[in-house]
Amino acid sequence: MGKKIYKEIEGKTLEELHNVELEILREIDRICKKHHIEYFLVGGTLLGAVRHGGFIPWDDDLDIGMFRGDYEKFIDIAIRELDDKYFIHCMKTDKHYWLPFIKVKKNNTTFIEQLTSGKDSIHDGIFVDIFPIDNTGANYNINRIKGLFIRNISDSYLVKEKKISLKEARHPVLCGILICLPKKCLVSLQYKFIKWYDKDDYAIGWVGVYHIKKELLKKEYVKPLIDIKFEDVTCKAFYKYKEYLKNIYGDYMKLPPVSERVNHGAVEISFKKGKDLISKDMVK
Repeated sequence: MGKKIYKEIEGKTLEELHNVELEILREIDRICKKHHIEYFLVGGTLLGAVRHGGFIPWDDDLDIGMFRGDYEKFIDIAIRELDDKYFIHCMKTDKHYWLPFIKVKKNNTTFIEQLTSGKDSIHDGIFVDIFPIDNTGANYNINRIKGLFIRNISDSYLVKEKKISLKEARHPVLCGILICLPKKCLVSLQYKFIKWYDKDDYAIGWVGVYHIKKELLKKEYVKPLIDIKFEDVTCKAFYKYKEYLKNIYGDYMKLPPVSERVNHGAVEISFKKGKDLISKDMVK
C-alpha cells in the first residue's frame, strides 16, 4: 500500500500540541495519584525529560508506561473517573479499537494518523499513549518466540483494518495465518502469549516499536522508580534510566543530525472542534 507523506508539525502548532498533551498528562497524573497507580516515562518522552527537561523540541507525542497490573487498574478507573474533557480509547470503550495499548484523548480536538484512525474510529482526538510493561524470563529464545507472535498479532490487526498490506507485515506467512482468526480470538491469543513464561527476571514492553533486545530491562534496573521532571510535571522514571536509554539510543545525550529531527506528522490536526489549524493539504 502506498504511504502518505506528511509535512512536519512545527512552530506554534507544535507548541500548542505539546500544551494539550501536557494537559492530558496532568489528568492521568491526577487519577494515578488518587488511586496509587504507578506510571513512568518511556522512549522518546523519557529521553526528552533527561536531555531537554521536557519534550524533545521536534517531537510530537508523549508516551508513558505502566506495569500490567496498574495498566489494567487504570483502564477500569479511567472509564469511570476521567474528567468529561477526556476519553480513554481502548477495546472496552470502542469495539473497533485494535491497538494493544491505550490512548487518553482530549475531546473536541483532532489528530488523525494514517495507521490508527479511520472511518470506524469513534474518537480522533489529540492523545497520550500508555503502554503496558510486562514481566518475562531470561531465556532469549522463548522471548523471541513470544515477541514474534505478539507483534505479528498486532500486524494482523493492521492487515484486517487495511492499514497495511500483508507484504508489509513483519512476518507475512505467520500474519497470513493469524488474519484468518476473528479479532476476539486474536486478542485472547495475544494476551496468552504475554502471560506465557511470566517470570520476574525482566520487564519488557512487548508492543513497543524497538527490537526485543532493546525493550528488555533487568528487574533491578526498574525499581524503585525515581522522580523526574517533564516540563512542569513531576513524573517517574526507571531507577537505572540511563541504562535503559543507552540500550535504546546509544549515546543518548548526543543530538541527531538536523535531517533526522523529524516527528510523526498527521493527516489532520485541530485544537478546537470544527477549526483546522493544519489544513488537509498537508497530505501530498
